[in-house]
Amino acid sequence: YEAFQFDCSGVYQVSDGGETYSIQCYHQTAHGQQNLKEAFANSCNGAFANLGLSLDLSAFRATAEGLLFNSALPLAIPYSQSSFVMDAGADTWEILQTSMGQGATQITPIHNAMITAAIANGGTLMKPYLLDRVENGAEEEIKKFLPEAYGELMTAEEAANLTELMRAVVTEGTGSAVRTDAYTAAAKTGSAEFETGKETHAWFTGFAPVEDPRIAVTVIVEESGSGGAVGHVGGGHLALTLDEHAVHLGHPAGEILGDIILRGYGVTGEKPASGADSSLGDRFAALHE
Repeated sequence: YEAFQFDCSGVYQVSDGGETYSIQCYHQTAHGQQNLKEAFANSCNGAFANLGLSLDLSAFRATAEGLLFNSALPLAIPYSQSSFVMDAGADTWEILQTSMGQGATQITPIHNAMITAAIANGGTLMKPYLLDRVENGAEEEIKKFLPEAYGELMTAEEAANLTELMRAVVTEGTGSAVRTDAYTAAAKTGSAEFETGKETHAWFTGFAPVEDPRIAVTVIVEESGSGGAVGHVGGGHLALTLDEHAVHLGHPAGEILGDIILRGYGVTGEKPASGADSSLGDRFAALHE
């Protein structure tokens, strides 16, 4: 993955079977020569569409399912299940769309926040809970709820690599709205298309402080354009909750799925069905044909 290079002109075109498909970056922004870190930081759609064409689609799906797509989540509250539908028989257009986080892939707010929190937690997914304690009328504690680990979604090395990529989003990419001297943040922005002719949903997911994470935030602002443009909303939640020692969860939708999965980090607690090894390099190699 370190050798990946892509020259972004703002519009990536692929010809297949007499058809020509076009993938545009947001507002057709030409990012120029991009390595993987730069493509992640700049949300370069063309780079990930290009990368997706080289992946083993069965391993790609196994990676998504290792992230608990198409699976039950460790939640005691009602929720909708996130879905990843692309399989080995997908056509070129579906591959291009899915690889940049669009297409038929869907992710719920809580699920996205849980993945982000697992990255911040060195790969360990914690079971979300809503109550800290129960007190009686005399304000005496009668029950205490304690944090409980669900399992490992990724190795510590994979989490560290994803943190580095998400940190670059803030320091040099689309997440500059949360760049501040008050705390260090790692983030990913997204622009989710939902209907032709309407502005995209804008969303942000991230955690802080990077060196000792205490808060994970996921926010969506509907029909508001790019995620970078509303990063200040997520940043505001980060600042407030760092002071209050609370967790605020929002409503994500869009391309972070493609960006996180397509790193090739194989974010999963178990060996993928393809037989990919747990190491970063081997997982990325397994995704390639």
